[in-house]
Amino acid sequence: MAVIDKFYEVKQLKFHIKMLDEKINTLRIKAEFQGVKYSDLPKIKNCMEKLVELEIQKDKPQTKMDTILGELKVLPEHF
Repeated sequence: MAVIDKFYEVKQLKFHIKMLDEKINTLRIKAEFQGVKYSDLPKIKNCMEKLVELEIQKDKPQTKMDTILGELKVLPEHF
């Protein structure tokens, strides 16, 4: 894989991670808001389960991006 392709892949992974972060933050805000209402406790449980699921989804692209960046660090500055 060419270096430029790796940079492009990192860019795509960063975008994907950013979108997951936004979903996670939105869900956290929703859970905090609903936490005020005691009648919505089942909804909070669903939000927490979804948060865990999103965090797991985020780990895979984060790990892949870290691996690619690690590979790129070993390249010489001028080639």
